[in-house]
Amino acid sequence: MYIHDVHFITRQGGCRWRRGVAAFALWFCFIGGLPAQARQTKIRIAADVQYQFDEPLERADVYFPDRSGNAGPTPAVIWMHGSDHDKADSRERNVCTELAGAGYVAISINYGDWPETDADEQKSPRILQNVVNARNAVRFFRAHAAEYGIDPRRIGLFGGSAGAWLALVVGLGNGDAAFDSAPPYPGVSSAVSAIGDFYGDTDPWIKSKISGKSPPVLIVQGKADPAVDFHESIELGQLLEGAGVPHELVLLEGVGHAFDLTSWRNKPLPQDLRPVVFAFLKGHLAAVDPVSPATGPVNAEGAGEGLSSGIR
Repeated sequence: MYIHDVHFITRQGGCRWRRGVAAFALWFCFIGGLPAQARQTKIRIAADVQYQFDEPLERADVYFPDRSGNAGPTPAVIWMHGSDHDKADSRERNVCTELAGAGYVAISINYGDWPETDADEQKSPRILQNVVNARNAVRFFRAHAAEYGIDPRRIGLFGGSAGAWLALVVGLGNGDAAFDSAPPYPGVSSAVSAIGDFYGDTDPWIKSKISGKSPPVLIVQGKADPAVDFHESIELGQLLEGAGVPHELVLLEGVGHAFDLTSWRNKPLPQDLRPVVFAFLKGHLAAVDPVSPATGPVNAEGAGEGLSSGIR
């Protein structure tokens, strides 16, 4: 398969091309694991973008869509992997390549280690640090939106498993005024315009974050998941419904944990999730309320009324 225009760029204060044997090896391995769509379209990838400069240092891979014919900024989707995984794992590459192929700047981040147990999570230093890292990822790419060709008003936060839990904890609160006023990006909001919850669990902390100001949520869950009971996803949908939050719930028969947009355990999903995800993003990232790039999306009074929600 011919590779059109896939580039790897590292950032450490500025863009530069990787050079040498090690760089070629990284390039070859990364390309070999990309879905066919990346090899057939002009998707560029900036690898190891550092988005957090204080300890712990964290990095992201940025997938740029084909910008031919579109010189303006585009919406972005930040994707967060599950615990014990990496931003460059095959599932993460698959999801982000599909998103970039659909015209979004897709950002796969590493956010830190996960503890052995989720017990007392609101007091767990590791989990609290992961929440901070996820918030700062949103703030970094909003603060640097012009550099990455991102519309700062249109940022979605998606994730799988532990990454989905993080997306809900960070996203449902619609920003955190005290946190967002502090360094390293004072005045830059961590609010997002849409949330994607893929096989994430629902716990009291998440429930406490739900309000009428929460952004729209896409929930996707396998009904044969041994790690997360699908009834938790149904409950989340009911809580969002009660708060008037636009949402969609997709339940997949016979599917377990850790799938991408098209497959689980190398077998096709019973439903191709790409049309669902792209329709959700088009509905909630394509048109937004007026915004200050520093503060993020502004929810107008009554925003979201009349928007559909339900189970697919």
